Amino acid sequence: MWSRLPALCRPRAAAPGVSLVRVRLVTWFREGTRRAGFGVVAVAFTVAVAFSTVPTPLYPLYERRDGFGAFTVTVVFAVYAVGVVAGLVFAGHLSDRAGRRPVLVAALLSEVAAASLFLAWPALPGLLAARFVTGLGVGTATPTATAYLQDLHARARPGEGPGRFETVSSAANIGGLGVGPLVAGLLAAYAPAPVRTPYAVFAVLLATAAGLVLALPETVARPARPSPYRVQRVRVHGGPVLFGRAVACAWSGLAVFGLFTSLAPGFVATALHQDSPAVAGSIVFGVFAAAVLGELLSAPLRPAAREAMGVAAEAVGCGAVA
Repeated sequence: MWSRLPALCRPRAAAPGVSLVRVRLVTWFREGTRRAGFGVVAVAFTVAVAFSTVPTPLYPLYERRDGFGAFTVTVVFAVYAVGVVAGLVFAGHLSDRAGRRPVLVAALLSEVAAASLFLAWPALPGLLAARFVTGLGVGTATPTATAYLQDLHARARPGEGPGRFETVSSAANIGGLGVGPLVAGLLAAYAPAPVRTPYAVFAVLLATAAGLVLALPETVARPARPSPYRVQRVRVHGGPVLFGRAVACAWSGLAVFGLFTSLAPGFVATALHQDSPAVAGSIVFGVFAAAVLGELLSAPLRPAAREAMGVAAEAVGCGAVA
């Protein structure tokens, strides 16, 4: 058919040079989108984790306002931990089936709902409910964002090792835990409505992060026939001895983090007579900043040496505080 048309009406084949440029532009755009997506997910991950420690410098304010003590603060923190475990077990693996993007967006929006609970229900039952919902969001977001970062890093930098991904994911996770009390403490100390403003600010940040993640490319191909839902199974890797040692080290680290994020602000306010939320938030931030620094400095060491050094540092630090 084309042979019957005038030469001017026939479609012209693109020159080889033009096709090559076009392919390179498309490749460059895709790689740039994936690298930008890597940064967006890292920031969203940081904001999601940071929100979990926003109440930390506010606990003394709650204690003075509502009249409860350290035991109630411990219960509030325990409710959050229950939510985290529930999120990990029941929703932490959903992104392998439903996709990284929708699950991460849902986790961020659940934390927006938790922030709304903090604002709309300021009594102790509301605090407990909000902390549980926060735990669900964090327990869902943590494995999802980590897997999303790994996918985006592998596609944007296929020839590069996992070092960048591991550093960024760890910094976002642990660093986010420190950013939350620092920002909340500064807002509570210098902005109006100290027990409301931090939640309002983070509600906006979380909603913005959800919107940005919604615009990112998906990295998981959904199966034509989705398999039936199953609860996440706990698997032991590396043998029972190695796994038990890793669990013990992780438990000790999380226990120290839990101590500082729940009871340290009250200790600072009563024993050290420093009732400023900014001071409490800065102290907790220092703990997590030191954790990020320790992880970066110990990266070249073997796992056993890193575990021993970490446990020893925790013992020295707790002894110094005591």
